[in-house]
Amino acid sequence: MRPDSLVGTIALRVPLVAIAVLALLSAPLAAQTLPGTEPLTWEGDLAARMVAGVDQFLLNKIEQSAAKRERHWQRNLDSAAAYQESVEPNRKRLAERLGVRDERREF
Repeated sequence: MRPDSLVGTIALRVPLVAIAVLALLSAPLAAQTLPGTEPLTWEGDLAARMVAGVDQFLLNKIEQSAAKRERHWQRNLDSAAAYQESVEPNRKRLAERLGVRDERREF
C-alpha cells in the first residue's frame, strides 16, 4: 500500500468515526427537556386540534379587524357619489395589493 493512499483512507475514516461517536453521545440528550418545558403528550387527532386552533386564531383576527376598519374607512354617506369618492382610495389600495391590473367596468 502506498503511503499517500493510507493517508487518504485515514482522512476519510476520521470524519466518519467522529460523526458516529457524536451520534452515540448525543442519543441520551434527545430525551431531555429544556427547563420550563414539558413533552407534548396530546392524545387524539393532532392535525384536527391544530386546524381548530388556527381557525380560532383567524376568527379572532377577523373580529378584531372589524373594529379597526372604521379607522381606515372614512366613508361619506351624504350621497352615492360622495360615498364612491370617499372609498375610492381604499379600493385602489386593495386592487394594488391584490394585483388587479384591469380597469373597473362601470355597470
